[in-house]
Amino acid sequence: MKLTWKLSLAIGLGICLVLGANAYVRVRTDSAAYRDDVRRDHDITGRSLATAVELLWRTDGEARAREMVEELNLRTSHATIRWVWRAAGPDEPEAPQRRDLVPVLDAGTRSEIIERDGDAPRMLSYTPVDLPGDRDGAIEIDESLADEREHEHATLVRTATTTGVLIVLCAGLTLAFGTLFVARPLRRLAEKARRIGEGDLSGPLDIRQDDEIRDVARAMNDMCDRLGEARTRLERETDAKMRALEQLRHADRLRTVGQLASTIAHELGTPINVVRARAAMVADGSVSESRVRELGGVIVVQCDRMTGIIRGLLDYARRDPPDRFESDLVRAVRESVQWLRDVARERKVSIELDAAPGELLAWIDPRQMQQAVTNLVLNAVQASHSGATVTVRVRAADDEREAVVEVSDHGPGIAPEHRDRVFEPFFTTKSAGEGTGLGLPIVDGIVREHGGVIDVTSVPGGGACFRIRLPRRSAEPITEASPTTPAGPRGSALRDSWRGTAQS
Repeated sequence: MKLTWKLSLAIGLGICLVLGANAYVRVRTDSAAYRDDVRRDHDITGRSLATAVELLWRTDGEARAREMVEELNLRTSHATIRWVWRAAGPDEPEAPQRRDLVPVLDAGTRSEIIERDGDAPRMLSYTPVDLPGDRDGAIEIDESLADEREHEHATLVRTATTTGVLIVLCAGLTLAFGTLFVARPLRRLAEKARRIGEGDLSGPLDIRQDDEIRDVARAMNDMCDRLGEARTRLERETDAKMRALEQLRHADRLRTVGQLASTIAHELGTPINVVRARAAMVADGSVSESRVRELGGVIVVQCDRMTGIIRGLLDYARRDPPDRFESDLVRAVRESVQWLRDVARERKVSIELDAAPGELLAWIDPRQMQQAVTNLVLNAVQASHSGATVTVRVRAADDEREAVVEVSDHGPGIAPEHRDRVFEPFFTTKSAGEGTGLGLPIVDGIVREHGGVIDVTSVPGGGACFRIRLPRRSAEPITEASPTTPAGPRGSALRDSWRGTAQS
């Protein structure tokens, strides 16, 4: 409906402009024609009267001639006619309105418009008369142009009335036809577009009028048909992809189960065989008492080894949610490094801690972060050769929004084909008996639950660098522990102990 009103307004303005211009031109043209007619009438009347005055003046004298002029003035209602001299004499008190307009003989009639304040303009004309003697006279015709103003006013009123009637008529027709042929079809097109935006492609739009709007409706119907076909095709493809994805997930689960079974069988098979063999020797009774104690010790060692493997699996599969609070990351890393110095010393590897003095507060669970750092440092120590140095750096990022922990070694490094798999469960490049491939996946899980990121890069000259980035504020974690999970006595005690130490 808004478009229809705009069209009506535009048409009304166009009509006003056209008729207004036409009225202006017409008024000007009629006014000029009216004045030309009055001037022509004055000229004809003046010449005729001048000829009659000349003849009468010569035959009957001046008095009779001037009397005829006065009689003619009395008979003329629309104009004033009188006799004037070109130059007034001493016994002539009256004077012409514009004596300077009186032309010389044989110059014809001279006319001019006289404007007076508050009065209608007047046409003043003078026609010279050839008289005997030295004095020259003239016939003065003074006529009001009030009819001109009345004509202009009538023209304006007629034009305004015509304009109003045309505007009302055109606006009514525009509103009627605009509503019927523009507003309603466009409203239906808008409703169809809204339903398409909401995903409803049903119900083709039927526009019966033969114009561009029907072409748009047909194009929109064709678009809906193509979108419907594309949606059907996409649903079929999506279903096929979901089935393929489910099959891949099932295959991946089978692969994971198979890899887990293979790893468990590999890791537990050897100690179980050792335990069985030693237990069989003890059960046989053919060994001495001292040998029985020795075999018992071997059995205990192998059982501890199996317990460690099972504990690693449980730690990966069933981690407690982190109890995060603002704590000193430097202290957590320093304690982890301190715990591993004896292990590093046995392998003749040194550990260097590079951390700025003071605290570096981050939003962490200190116990879990110590577990992650311990795994990284222990891997770096095991990967380093004798006499090498493992460097642990703790610093704040440039934007002060993250805390960074870097663990660098100078071992053989990580092959490019293995770099994307180091965080996969059960993937390991260590020899049998040295690892289950669960350390780095556990570290990756801890870091992610802290809202952080871990990556690995190669160190120039050989070795690898594991970099952990952690948020320093609580508003940035990727995943949070369930709000219904209480921190428990352990979390509260740990938090209190860390905060108490920091205050002391």
